[in-house]
Parts: sequence; C-alpha cells; structure tokens
Amino acid sequence: MTLPLRFPRIAAVAAVALAATMLSGCTTVSTLVSLANPDASPTESALPDVPPTGLVNLDVGDCYIDSALVDSNADTDPVVACTEPHNGEIYFTITLEGEEYPLKETLAEQGVTGCKAAFADFVGLEFELSHLDFRYLYPTDTSWSNGDREIDCVVFDPSTGLTTGTLAGSER
Repeated sequence: MTLPLRFPRIAAVAAVALAATMLSGCTTVSTLVSLANPDASPTESALPDVPPTGLVNLDVGDCYIDSALVDSNADTDPVVACTEPHNGEIYFTITLEGEEYPLKETLAEQGVTGCKAAFADFVGLEFELSHLDFRYLYPTDTSWSNGDREIDCVVFDPSTGLTTGTLAGSER
C-alpha cells in the first residue's frame, strides 16, 4: 500500500515488479516510495522492504493502475489511457548519472527534491497549495545494471483513489 506524502507517519513501501529476464529498451520501475511526514527532510525516507517482482515501462504522460504494477506477471501492462480510471500519472522523469548504483537514501532524496520541484509546472499549482500528492518510482540495483537510470514522478489524487482524466494543468 502506498501512502501519500501528506499522511502523518512514514508510509510503508509498495513493491513493483522486476522480472528475472530484462527486456531490451525497457525502464524497470522498482519501488514506490512514499514519504509520509510532511515535516521530514528529503533525506528521511521509507526504504524498500519488499523485493521487486515485475517489469514495467512508464513514460511521461502515462497513466497507470497500481494493481498492475504489483502483478507478478511481467506481461501485464499497467498503462491505461488517462481518460480511463487510474491511480497515477507520470509527470516528470529525473535522469540519473553515474556507473555505480546509488544508495537508496540518495535515490529517495533525488526523488523528493526533483518531483516536488517539477510538480507546479505540471499541475499549475505549488505542491504546498495543492490537494494532489506525488510519489516516485526508482530503479533497482538489477535494473540499474541493465541501464535503467530514471526516477519517475507520479501525481495522484489521494482523496479519490482513482482519477479519470489528466491532472496536467488541473490547478487542484
């Protein structure tokens, strides 16, 4: 279960899928990390405690269903049209540099900082004023060794669970 950043305690981490065999050209999304303490600095994070179990490829503008991300079947496509009910929408991608897999705390800090900075440009309202929330997805050490260097920023509406339509420019 993924909890939004605004909840009063640090959220549990939800696992996403990573197949044993990597497909060429796919970005593997490993872990949904949500920080629940609004007063926490970006270095305070809930780190993954569930092993990744599947493979997905998400791009900016994609909307997806959470349940398909944690499906152990690597052939399940979590992406749906944004006009259909969905749990999250990719609004920004942070490209990481380097050859060595970063510490998870570093990934968490970059996720919080980068996604928060890009939030207003997508939603049309500063994060602190918005009713929407964000979380981020980052690579595993396995997907990193296969070239995955992206943190995906995800916007969602914590009050509704499912959203129909894009949240771009929604000013909510």
